[in-house]
Amino acid sequence: MAATSSRNQSTSSRAPSTARPAAPARKSKQWLTVEEICEDLGIHRRTWQHWRTRRRVPKLHQLPNGEYRIHRDAYQDWLAGLEVNA
Repeated sequence: MAATSSRNQSTSSRAPSTARPAAPARKSKQWLTVEEICEDLGIHRRTWQHWRTRRRVPKLHQLPNGEYRIHRDAYQDWLAGLEVNA
């Protein structure tokens, strides 16, 4: 029995580790999608479109595929501009 238990121990020590190495720290996303902003604000996409027709959204960048992206800094500045003293 002692031989069996030592064999199991040596086998388990040679088993490959299933733990993944830690991923490198990623910088926060610099470009946000309209969907991400709608989710962050808790609004429906149609509300965003309504604001957009009235030019009440942060500066947008249109990609060649027609999708829009908003730079995180522009979004943060836009939010700060909405603050009011109550």
